[in-house]
Amino acid sequence: MIEYKFPEEKIIVLHYAKLLNDASAMDILERGYVKDRTEALTLKNFYWAMVDQSVKDQGHQVDILVKEGVAAWMEYIFHTFNGYLVSSGYKEEWDTE
Repeated sequence: MIEYKFPEEKIIVLHYAKLLNDASAMDILERGYVKDRTEALTLKNFYWAMVDQSVKDQGHQVDILVKEGVAAWMEYIFHTFNGYLVSSGYKEEWDTE
């Protein structure tokens, strides 16, 4: 299971899955785990799309990001997804460009 250090992380990732209209990522995030290599790549790609969108959101007072700031939340989520995928045997998928 994807274990978040802070409950806000899950709120943020679900917010961005919805904002980016990423149904595959939403399924993974709601379920709490990836089923296979394809889903591991989906989660990794979603993370980077979310980072890109969060940079665009910076300075627009997106409530969900205000508490710690965009960079801090993206770093927390990076470590959550990285730790989860690596420990689940998907290091290669996480590390691919």
